[in-house]
Amino acid sequence: MTMNIHGIRETVEKEAQKSKHPQQAIALFELMSEISEDCFSAGWIRDNGENLWKAKKQFEETHSAIDYGDSEIDCSALSVLCELANTCKCWWEWRDDNPRCFLLSEWG
Repeated sequence: MTMNIHGIRETVEKEAQKSKHPQQAIALFELMSEISEDCFSAGWIRDNGENLWKAKKQFEETHSAIDYGDSEIDCSALSVLCELANTCKCWWEWRDDNPRCFLLSEWG
């Protein structure tokens, strides 16, 4: 997926600088957007960040695919989601009409 999601590339790149691993933070944003597109046909569905956080936590406990929207998130995607979040130590949410990167120490 090339990132030019709704013209927000610059915002995502700037927000990703909050992480010590900005490239992984960008990859995490792209994966979260891709999951939303696959499961809801929307680049970023409302509450996507919060709902994917719940899916991440559930996967860490069950190691099973998660039903999400009109589809499911398979174990491979969930594994990458967890790995990226753990590496970049951040999570994404849409706030005030823009994507925002939150360090895990600030999230939840």
